[in-house]
Amino acid sequence: MTINPGTVDAPGKTVEVFGPSAYYWKTYPVIVTASGKRLVWGVIRPGRSFVILSEPGRADWARIALNTYTCFFSLPDGCLGLIGRVNEEITLECFNAADLEEFEIRSLPSQGKHTGVTHFASAKPAISTHFSADLGGGAMRHDFPSEMREIRELLIPVGYSHFDAGSPAAAIFSLRPATSEIRVYPQYWFTAATMDIGYQSITRVRRDARTGRIRGDGIRLGPFVLAEDDCTLEPGHRFGSQRSFGC
Repeated sequence: MTINPGTVDAPGKTVEVFGPSAYYWKTYPVIVTASGKRLVWGVIRPGRSFVILSEPGRADWARIALNTYTCFFSLPDGCLGLIGRVNEEITLECFNAADLEEFEIRSLPSQGKHTGVTHFASAKPAISTHFSADLGGGAMRHDFPSEMREIRELLIPVGYSHFDAGSPAAAIFSLRPATSEIRVYPQYWFTAATMDIGYQSITRVRRDARTGRIRGDGIRLGPFVLAEDDCTLEPGHRFGSQRSFGC
């Protein structure tokens, strides 16, 4: 699997990670395989809380099914990336859509978010890596697969499982395959003293290509912009809409 740096990481840009599938699947782009076949996203409800990728008109079949909180990012040449979490481990995986064979939707379990897996597919990922969801603030080395080395940055919000009232309950992880590192930015404004943790959460973030600032939003959390330290809110920030997710 080769990732084309000219497409994925143009100067001044990063790879955008779309938010958790249950909330943002309508914003996911169409996947076009190397042979030109179009694959589109849809949702299974009620009973099965999965977002599926399938051929148009093949409603009973899927190429891949994403669990509720699994995030998607787009890659060129008919490839797709997933970021998911099970307990305290985060997994980043990339698939070639042409390798994903169809399976019947009725074979999926009835309650997706309780299965302890990030997705269901007939094929194994072409490349993958994993790391702890409990990393503290700072920069640390991580050996990403060589196929990913042309990607400058992937940003993901991560909720911490262990925190006290005054400490950050979430962080933004900056995954940097090009420099073999992960930078963790604790969100000092997002604490149990200032937020209703669990009821409110950060679900997606991106770096503004023009300003370099991180922008984000979430569930019952209006859009926000971070200061230059990537850890605190921009001075004078006030939250607006309390519902900003995409679906």
